[in-house]
Amino acid sequence: MSPRVGAVGCGHWGQNIVRDLVALGATVHVADASADGRARAGALGATTVASEALDTDPTWRRVPDAALVAADTEQVRITPLGGTPS
Repeated sequence: MSPRVGAVGCGHWGQNIVRDLVALGATVHVADASADGRARAGALGATTVASEALDTDPTWRRVPDAALVAADTEQVRITPLGGTPS
């Protein structure tokens, strides 16, 4: 079974990480706020692509074995399970 990785961001750095993870055989689920980032993730072979990583989405509830954030800090909003965004 391939490792499941959740990646937030597929821009300047994220695209390289996603590309390498896919090449290594990982199942990669990407969330990116920008349409360009989502298109890039799909072109790189991401298994699923979304605009947000939501704890209510079944894909993100069963992912990951590993997770990474490769996004501009101004674009990242962390919400605790059942909480409000910080």
